[in-house]
Amino acid sequence: MREKIKLKFFKLTEMLLWINLLFTVDSFFYKNFLLHAYELQTKKEEPVIERVVDMVFAKNIKNREPSEISGFGMQQGRWYFFVKLKCLKDGKVVFTWLKNGQEYYRLALPVKKSLAWRTFSSVMLTPGQWEVRLYSGKQFIVSNKFTIY
Repeated sequence: MREKIKLKFFKLTEMLLWINLLFTVDSFFYKNFLLHAYELQTKKEEPVIERVVDMVFAKNIKNREPSEISGFGMQQGRWYFFVKLKCLKDGKVVFTWLKNGQEYYRLALPVKKSLAWRTFSSVMLTPGQWEVRLYSGKQFIVSNKFTIY
């Protein structure tokens, strides 16, 4: 009987040691994870985009250039938001289209280091309040608001 009690006590002690070791190792990794997450949050990202060279709404894109450019009075149908960017390095941009304040469409596209990188996004516009926003990572680049009747 005493041997059974000693054996159970030994197994319990061994199990507690393993649990303690597990929490110690887990705590070590958890602390490193938190430190890495903090470093990522505080790390300063170099911007990809220096400036917007040109931006227009167009009805068509031909030979990588906008055609049938809109001034005022955009109507229903497919429209392109065309931008020409001065890019400091390779990266990506994100076009976010909002309709009546709600996200309608999002498109991420690559950009390369260039003095005049051209890219565009398009949606089929229907009546409502619209906004298109351009981001590069967390960096807000430009937006444009308009109404389709």
